[in-house]
Amino acid sequence: IMTYINPKDDSKHQAAKNPYTVFEVLSKSTQRFDLTEKLANYKKIASLEQIVFAKKNEIYVLIYEKVGDHWLDTVYTNPNDCRFVRKCRF
Repeated sequence: IMTYINPKDDSKHQAAKNPYTVFEVLSKSTQRFDLTEKLANYKKIASLEQIVFAKKNEIYVLIYEKVGDHWLDTVYTNPNDCRFVRKCRF
């Protein structure tokens, strides 16, 4: 984990240097940005193998998994979908 300072307000933040998985909770106000620009930047992180987006108030989980040089995405919208997810813990 590394600590960095936000130049806009001098606040301190921590981040993993070489994350394997990133989890994001989607909100209506940030969803478009999270699923476009932020997702594109996440995909550039060499160590990253999995990106998980979830909605707070509904059953919706979007998982991107790196397979070779490609990213595969799967959407889960049903509680019964859990049986198809590796290491699923809902």
